[in-house]
Amino acid sequence: MPMAVVTPVLAQGLLPLFQVETAPSTTKGAAEVWADAYTKYAIAGGIPATPKQLGLAADLETAFNPELAGGGPSLFITALATFWMGLPVPYMAGTVALFSPSSSNVNSEQPDDATPVDQANGLAQVISGFTLSAVKVMIPGGIIVPIT
Repeated sequence: MPMAVVTPVLAQGLLPLFQVETAPSTTKGAAEVWADAYTKYAIAGGIPATPKQLGLAADLETAFNPELAGGGPSLFITALATFWMGLPVPYMAGTVALFSPSSSNVNSEQPDDATPVDQANGLAQVISGFTLSAVKVMIPGGIIVPIT
């Protein structure tokens, strides 16, 4: 199933981050939940991403570190790039060859009264859009195209 249609899987996986009873209390815990959600999103999109989950969690833990004073966004993008590079994309008969975001904005603006579901859905929409614009796949013939 193409990545463009599996955003609800990402939203469901991100939901624990926004619920008081399930929100992680550590940076490592948040990174693990995030990496699990993102990996399941990729898998739902037909990408065999399981081997990259632990590396993504470790990279996100660094990116989410509040002591980095602004290094987080670039480290976040680097974590996603490392996750994607070289992954096969079977439904496109290709391999991820480039991770080139058109923007570094991954903020999900939410109203003050947004529910946890609203927050998870909003973030999933932003991250899915970011991913779809950034991931480029080399298909047969050496042609590089956006992931679908």
